[in-house]
Amino acid sequence: MMNQYQIEPSFAWKIRLNLEEERAAVCTRKRKLNDLIMKGEDRSDRFVKLFDNALDRSSLDGPHREDRLNEGAKDLERRSFTKRI
Repeated sequence: MMNQYQIEPSFAWKIRLNLEEERAAVCTRKRKLNDLIMKGEDRSDRFVKLFDNALDRSSLDGPHREDRLNEGAKDLERRSFTKRI
């Protein structure tokens, strides 16, 4: 005989399975988001390197002007990815 506070065992089992599935889904979403962030970081790193190389080959190549442009590119990279999961 069940009192008013007892939960049917099969119902409790279903709730537990749903919670485990939801936890797994959250972990998967976090992992996918983290992968996207890492790809973005890698691409921004690559951009900064390519930008620096392009400046070295351009008429803008010069100590002060090139340094300012490179610093701007690096600043953009830093601002783009400040949070991780």
